[in-house]
Amino acid sequence: MPKKIYSTRTKSKVAAKYRMMSYGFVSGTMNKEGVGVRFYALESGECAAPFKLTRFHEGHKMLAHGGVTAAILDETMGYSSHVYEYINKLPNLFVFTGTATYEYLIPVPIEKDMLALARVEEGEDRVRHIYGEIIDENGLIYVRSKAVYVTAKPSEEKNANIDVGMLPLEEGDPEEM
Repeated sequence: MPKKIYSTRTKSKVAAKYRMMSYGFVSGTMNKEGVGVRFYALESGECAAPFKLTRFHEGHKMLAHGGVTAAILDETMGYSSHVYEYINKLPNLFVFTGTATYEYLIPVPIEKDMLALARVEEGEDRVRHIYGEIIDENGLIYVRSKAVYVTAKPSEEKNANIDVGMLPLEEGDPEEM
């Protein structure tokens, strides 16, 4: 039995949410087999993404496919770069995964509320070192990742920066995560 590792983070107030994409697998609203994740910016500087997987995301009997959980963490880590920009009042730039490693500690169950979290640990020039994890309601870590993301070269052209669609919170949105 693998040793249980718990997240050391503390809950944080939700500052804003991001607009959802159309057909993306992780956050697409039009993709019927997608995960439908909503991303939130937390005052702590983290990006939080609550989700619950279904049988469409199964890799083994009632367990999530590792590629699905990696995709959720990858996108959450990418959005954490935008939270970093939001908190530090920087322009939103396209960000690309340079390298990423995933450590699967416990198989992720389907049909269970889970939370993906990510934060920029270090940002220098166009390179961002990002940490992410998937946890349950008790803070038990199922998957964790360290990655290096690279921002696109800033452009002097008008409207060249990405509009990540920061939206105000509405009734029904979580207050903290």
